[in-house]
Amino acid sequence: MNYEDRLRLSYYKEISDINREHGVFLVKHTESGEIFVKKVLDHFNINVYQKIMDRPIRHMPKVYDLIEADGKLIVIEEYVSGNDLDEICKKRGGLPEYQVMDIALDICEVLSRLHGFDPPVIHRDIKPSNVKISPAAGVVVLDLDAAKLDKRDKAVDTELLGTHGYAAPEQYGFGASTVRTDIYGLGKLMEAVAAANISEGLQRIIDKCTMLKPEERFASADELAGAIRFCKNVSQTGKAPERVNTDRQWQTVYNDIPEENEDPSPNYKKFLPPGVASKKPVIKLISAFLYIAWFYLTYIALPASGRETGKGTSLAASTSMFLWVVVPILILGNYLGIRDKLIKEPDGRIKKSWPLFLGGFILAAEICVAVIAIIIAAIGLAVK
Repeated sequence: MNYEDRLRLSYYKEISDINREHGVFLVKHTESGEIFVKKVLDHFNINVYQKIMDRPIRHMPKVYDLIEADGKLIVIEEYVSGNDLDEICKKRGGLPEYQVMDIALDICEVLSRLHGFDPPVIHRDIKPSNVKISPAAGVVVLDLDAAKLDKRDKAVDTELLGTHGYAAPEQYGFGASTVRTDIYGLGKLMEAVAAANISEGLQRIIDKCTMLKPEERFASADELAGAIRFCKNVSQTGKAPERVNTDRQWQTVYNDIPEENEDPSPNYKKFLPPGVASKKPVIKLISAFLYIAWFYLTYIALPASGRETGKGTSLAASTSMFLWVVVPILILGNYLGIRDKLIKEPDGRIKKSWPLFLGGFILAAEICVAVIAIIIAAIGLAVK
């Protein structure tokens, strides 16, 4: 390290360890008093950091200085306060779908800029612990330690870097990393941070992102962003957008959204009860059997075992038993979108008091069932 480099480095005084094992420190500039992050890297591509320093990217820390000496690279970059996405998800047990899509769209913006360099910069380590959620800066993508330039003449990666569970197959020597390598990582990230129940549309997007063959994934971050925006619009409005740039092409992500020249699906399908409306034949058959079995039990088998009971009373008992079970299933199964209307805000976010809304509605529905049963029984007794 020459005198000039030592002088530049002397202005940054270490004040705390962020991760000493990995050579990451919190430093303070002795003259300005500003706080920065200093990273001492053994594995690096200085050209990657130079590109980011010359052309800063929104949703990434700014790089202020680079010092290469003794086989190491010292990076002085912007300090971003906040929590890692990984830590947030562990505390909350996963994020709601609308937050997953919002975060993914910001990461797509970063990847679009990285991949837009000539040659493209491949991040190669997109994962929850490399994404920070900052109160001031929002979503911030960290850690370019594994990044490389996309050299088209390379058949395979010469350095096998990445994180198990998020690294694409080509990062294990099955090919060369390309922009689709980062698409794979983002798909795995969405899969990891999403709460248990996600829409079929988002699941299909994740499945396409994480295809083993790179050519079967989304071709670019912009293409993926278009699919996510389409999915977000459908989840909020229940229908495809009307000619929103190229997002219209992503109706192919949803099998139940017809092309313009196709006849729409029969309207009766939306009235099928939960389970029977499933696209999986096994679930459809099992659900239909259970509905029929419950109807037979309540309206035929039980009344037959108590013939001495009046017809009105018997019908009331059968109706109440049938509906007391079926009504909660219809509500929780989102029949005709009832559940979503109860628990979601107009913008698609989950209401904070959704258990109260959902529980109250089910209770009110069950009370209505009881009232109907009493009325039927009273009419039956009056007739008798």
